This record gives sequence, structure tokens and C-alpha cells, in this order.
Amino acid sequence: MSIRLSLLIFLAAAIALARGGQVNWSCAFNSNNLKSTGAPMDGQMTFELGVFTGGFVPAAANVSSWAANWRRASLAFYNPRLRHFTGVHPVTSNATPFAVGTKGYIWGHDGNCTNGEWILLSAPSWTWPTQNPVELPVNWTVSSASQAVVGQANGSGIHMQTAKVSASLPQTSWAEWRAKVFDSAQLLDPAVSGLKADPDLDGQVNLSEFALGGHPLIAGGTHDRVIPGLVMEGGRQRLTMTVSKRCDRTALWSAQVSTDLSHWLPGGMVTLQETSDFLIVREDLTTTGSSRVFLRPLFQLP
Repeated sequence: MSIRLSLLIFLAAAIALARGGQVNWSCAFNSNNLKSTGAPMDGQMTFELGVFTGGFVPAAANVSSWAANWRRASLAFYNPRLRHFTGVHPVTSNATPFAVGTKGYIWGHDGNCTNGEWILLSAPSWTWPTQNPVELPVNWTVSSASQAVVGQANGSGIHMQTAKVSASLPQTSWAEWRAKVFDSAQLLDPAVSGLKADPDLDGQVNLSEFALGGHPLIAGGTHDRVIPGLVMEGGRQRLTMTVSKRCDRTALWSAQVSTDLSHWLPGGMVTLQETSDFLIVREDLTTTGSSRVFLRPLFQLP
């Protein structure tokens, strides 16, 4: 009996060792999640699990300092069809700033640094767990959040609602994004997870999905971040394009012009405005030889 009991204890310890400490974090399925305007939360929302460094205490009055003091542990992406996000973070180290007992937060945002939709949640019980392999997983859910620094949670008929904020955001690299949105098998297949792959067949390759805030496995087009227009210049109507940037993505933004959708030129246009939030370009062809002119955004990695 004692041998059998010892074996069970050994197997339980071995399983726990493989698992390690863990934070399960999520919001409820099919929950009522809204933007500040009252519109439904959309697929542009990214959620981050992490802590603030050096004793920094986030408040609505110091949002401009959040990004500089934030340390992300994990990423999750909101699914507007399921009205849900979920993440699992294995705790493999308690190195600074993820020391045991450090206050944890869930930060949601739409990638915009100007008039962004943000929410920051926590609770007294959300303290960083130990990496001890026998530590039981902790569950941080929006339902258990009792502190909303910006936005609100668990209000009357509302699971989450974001607030308008203008401040800088933490940066997400292509490598971080790619590792999160694809599973291990997909990561090994460049036809699925490569820069120019389009696994959801919505016309946006993975690099575009990364830059524009889409999900490569959920069709969504340009998510209203690429808007065409017309302006009178040089005696004729000229095509313009406004691209709303996600300021949380490490991408380089430019544009190309074409008259046949086959040959794309980096020239033949002028930049009307470029900020951290927008790129606005206008075609500037001296003669088109055709009534058709096309503009498209171009994304590159640093």
C-alpha cells in the first residue's frame, strides 16, 4: 500500500512539474462587452496580462506613463463572434518584475493611441503566483475583477465597457503576434503562418492582418482602417487613401499606386499627412492613360 501511495505521489509531482504555476485569464462567453460609444466590442481589441514595474500605480490621471511601466506576460485577442477572450500563461520564472505577490492586471485596448478604447482591470486577489511546480493554477476572470482603473466591468447588464483614452501603448512585434495567433503545427507551415500567407482567404495577407489588427484565421478585411476618398487637384479628381494605424504594432507603413492592379509603383503619389495614428496619401500620376487608378497600403517589418 505504501509503495502504491508513494508511486501516486511521485506521478502527481511529475505531472505538476510538467505544468508549473499558471494564470488562466479570460472573460465570459457571449458576454455583453461594449465600447465607450455603446457599440459592441469588436475584433480590434487586444488584451494583455501583466504587471507594472517599480511600484507604479496606474490611474486615469497618469495614463501617459502606463506603457513605459508596463511589463506584458501574455497576449489574447477578442473574438467578436463568441464575445470572449481567453489566455493561459505558464509561470516559469519569478524574476523581476514578476515577483510573487506583485499586483496583476488585464489591459484591453484597440491599438489606438489617440481616442483609443481602453480598459484596465484588477482585483485584490490578482497577485502574481509562484513558479513552484506544485502551485495550483490561478484564475483571473473579468467576472472576478473588482477594480476598473479605466472603463468598467460587471456593471448593470454590462460585462465590460471601454473608455476613451489618448496615450501611448506597449509595442507588439511580428514574432510575438505570430507566436500567439498560430498553434505549433501552423507555425511550421509557411503557407499558413508566413508573412504573405492568407489562411482565412479574406484578401489580407498575414503581415496586413498584423499591421491592421485583424486575425489571420477569422475573415475580416481591413477592419475599416483603410478608407478611400477623392480630392480635386491639378484639374481632375484624384484618389486618396487614409490608413488608420495601430500604434501598438512594430510595422512600417507606406503605400503603392497602380493603374491595372498588376503593376504596383512606390512612386506616383504624395504623402498628405503621416503621424503615429494616420497615413494619408494621394495619387499624383501626371497621366494615367486610363480612367482607373488604385492605391493600396504597404506594410514592412523594421
